[in-house]
Amino acid sequence: MRLDIKRLSVVLVILLCIGMAVPTVASPLLDGLVIDAEVLSREVRSSRHTRAENDAIVENRLTTDGFELVMQNHVLEFWFREEVGSARVVDIRSGYVWGSVPVDRPDNLNATWAGIANSLVSIDAFNENSHEAMVGASHDTVERTTRIDGNVLTMDVFFTTQEIGFTFTITLEETGLQFELLDETIVEEGTFLLGSVYFWPFLGATVGNEIPGYIFVPDGPGALIRFRPPTNYVNIFEKRVYGSDLGIDNLMVVNDLQSFRPNDFLAPEREVHFPVFGMVHGAGQNGFFSILENGEEHAFLRAAPAGDRTYYNWVTGRFVYRQIFMQPINRAGAGVRTKQRDANLVNPRQSFHFFAGDEADYVGFARFYRDYLGLESRMPDVGDIPIMLDFILNDVEQGFFFTSERVVTHHDTVREAAAQILGITDNVHINLLGWQRRGLNGHQSLSAHTPRRPVVNLANDLQEMGAYVSFYLNPLRAKEIQISNRSIGTNLSQSPVRTTRDNPNIWLGTDVFARPTLAVDALASQVEALGDWSITLDDIPSRLFSERLRAEPLSRQEVRELFLQEVRNLGQVPMYRPNVYMLAYAASFIATPMVNSQFLFQTDTVPFLQIVLSGTMPLFAPYANVSFASPIDILKHIDYNVFPTFLLTGYENHDLTRTSLADFNSTAYVNWQGNIVFIYQYINSVLGHVMGQEFMRRTVLEEGVVRNQYETGIVLVNYTANEFVYNGVTVAALSALYIPMGGGR
Repeated sequence: MRLDIKRLSVVLVILLCIGMAVPTVASPLLDGLVIDAEVLSREVRSSRHTRAENDAIVENRLTTDGFELVMQNHVLEFWFREEVGSARVVDIRSGYVWGSVPVDRPDNLNATWAGIANSLVSIDAFNENSHEAMVGASHDTVERTTRIDGNVLTMDVFFTTQEIGFTFTITLEETGLQFELLDETIVEEGTFLLGSVYFWPFLGATVGNEIPGYIFVPDGPGALIRFRPPTNYVNIFEKRVYGSDLGIDNLMVVNDLQSFRPNDFLAPEREVHFPVFGMVHGAGQNGFFSILENGEEHAFLRAAPAGDRTYYNWVTGRFVYRQIFMQPINRAGAGVRTKQRDANLVNPRQSFHFFAGDEADYVGFARFYRDYLGLESRMPDVGDIPIMLDFILNDVEQGFFFTSERVVTHHDTVREAAAQILGITDNVHINLLGWQRRGLNGHQSLSAHTPRRPVVNLANDLQEMGAYVSFYLNPLRAKEIQISNRSIGTNLSQSPVRTTRDNPNIWLGTDVFARPTLAVDALASQVEALGDWSITLDDIPSRLFSERLRAEPLSRQEVRELFLQEVRNLGQVPMYRPNVYMLAYAASFIATPMVNSQFLFQTDTVPFLQIVLSGTMPLFAPYANVSFASPIDILKHIDYNVFPTFLLTGYENHDLTRTSLADFNSTAYVNWQGNIVFIYQYINSVLGHVMGQEFMRRTVLEEGVVRNQYETGIVLVNYTANEFVYNGVTVAALSALYIPMGGGR
């Protein structure tokens, strides 16, 4: 069965017919296969991996000349320039000066952008025609009044052209600054309406690649946008915290392959699970890390690489009070761009924390955020790593006139698989999917289902064998055949909340989302019907959308609290992709993102999420048998400290073409049983040594070679086609190993 692994390495494996002589890489993951070293080199230099750092020293580019010292503590000084309302922060530990642009009006910025670049706060405003424009508080047309009381600066701003004003505060705290705006201070006196608010958007802004450094954004596991020469990119990074608000965002989506293939082939963008971002000026030298502490449900993260309208790299949070949506004007679906009339309740609060020395990089940010969240280690620090097997028991099948229930995996197949895996480890997690009548995508999604006797017998047998057994639940998302129209959520244009796959060949390609109140009620009823059985929860931990039904509207904050109120009653349960507010109730994090969205301006993928959560709970990777089982992927499990997961059925996929599982291509257990053992044992041979431990440091020693420091030792991962020697220890090509403390530091 080891040979099956080779067929999964299509990206890496180039046969000799390519006409290129390359050495055979001695690696247990490739087992003697011939690879193209140049192809592999390009892979490890892509944005799917992390690049080695530039060690050049970064000198101060800014000064405090013309600024007045108004607040200070033992770590930071806050300097203010009244004339334009701009500021500097001096890190006393390093002497580094943080700010935005070096002068009030740089030659490379017009008056509008200079006003934005210098400002401590900026806004977007809508005019009567729903056109939106950004303006900074440092612009000549803005009135500002400042008061300082101890370590609190209060500023009243009034944008005279837009006739919009408000009051915000800046508080100097131990490691940084906290900005806060109370909605009750907002005034709108004319025809303009407030769209968004930004706090200090150009903090740390740099021109092109004038210094080594990067912007960090929590895209998927984490992404870096390294400073590069200005380039005309088609777009910038702008994503809503906690993913799209389907109550409004799905009304304005443009996403097109512009090819003969359906857009269903587009790889989905990764989501933002943490409301944070950061910037580094010289890795291991200077950095700041920002946390959106309140109002983040209505916030976007925006990162603009040099070349997008300005030559500056800048990153900010955008707190949204109103946005544009498409208002239908006829039944054919035609519509007009319309601005949201009623403002969101935001009350934004955002903090900036400053770092110096070794902690000034994405690893330092992650460790700081872990402490900020107060997460506790919940994993044992000895023993085998866990493995997760998701078995689909039943699904719905197309018929000539009607649909019917189809057995996808016979129970004896599940027992056989459990026995095999339990023969090599006692840390086996099994999720049962499609256990309800009519299966995974055919059961009534808002009804409470009691497991049938054969399913209960199966679960009992698995538990007696030593597996952890859980019943999969997702009352929030359904296929249209699973839910009545009146139970579907409503968006701002009073249309159903849905996502549709642009592929006419896919049966049941549309997903709809239940009204949040009904989903919560269904979850409570289903948990009660299951009794003492454990559950695994999908979508409710990760999907956050407003309910816009005019008679019963719910904001994103209200939906979040509604979900949390019910989830708190469950204790800790395994969750698929939980957002940060759900982490306290997550027993494990399933389908952990492993790569960023791969926009052209993103240069690196980094395991920020994994560093934050390492040791607090098991992190399970995407399904290995659904495109995450190449040798590179197996090594990435080890690099990112995540555990293998498989989606399995009892039938070959060509036998399931009339079910809703038709587009899965390799889930049959019989084809994977040998590979499951091999992949698990290889990953466990390294990660088993660091079970339950925190990431201490992560360093790219050279392109494609990573050193991860844990409490008891280090893990070395070599993604390259060549051996790597580290302090006398040889790491084979395409392999990983553990070195205990004192064994080769």
